[in-house]
Amino acid sequence: MSYYPQTIANKMEKGLTKEIEMYAEISKALREDGNSRNQVSYYMSVDEDFIPDVLQAYNEKVDYVPKEVLGYGDYYESEIDF
Repeated sequence: MSYYPQTIANKMEKGLTKEIEMYAEISKALREDGNSRNQVSYYMSVDEDFIPDVLQAYNEKVDYVPKEVLGYGDYYESEIDF
């Protein structure tokens, strides 16, 4: 994972559990980081690895990972190999 997804994850509001909230927060963090609308659109729609990398970095600081984020069942960090 590159450094930029970690940067964006660090700027996101902590404690989000719903996928739609996380997506909105990623977009907000990108805009606050100075990206244009076209750049935000690229990160959110074209770069296939960006959102998963941001979510991985975001969830590394959380013990519990909601199923909506992973797409399969509820797990605790100790059960997941990030």
